[in-house]
Amino acid sequence: MHTAGFLSLIVAYAVTENADTSVKEQFYADLEVTIAQCSKNDLKVILGDFNAVTGSSRIQGDTALGPWGSSIPNVNTDLLLSFCRGHHLSIAGSWFH
Repeated sequence: MHTAGFLSLIVAYAVTENADTSVKEQFYADLEVTIAQCSKNDLKVILGDFNAVTGSSRIQGDTALGPWGSSIPNVNTDLLLSFCRGHHLSIAGSWFH
């Protein structure tokens, strides 16, 4: 039997590119804790400013980054993409032209 979940809407504002690596890592650790509090059946939507540019380099079969990623990657790019890939999240804006 499939149990219906809820829509879990998370709003986040990441630290800037100039922040120390430890502060950035703590932000993503805190986001991990927040996601873990959601039911596995929930549809999770994370909105926010991640102070990252997606770039346009995709891994074959990538579902995190769509074909219309933008600009030149910055320091926060790897953190964002790694987080999205690890949680099977998609960067919605990169899937539309």
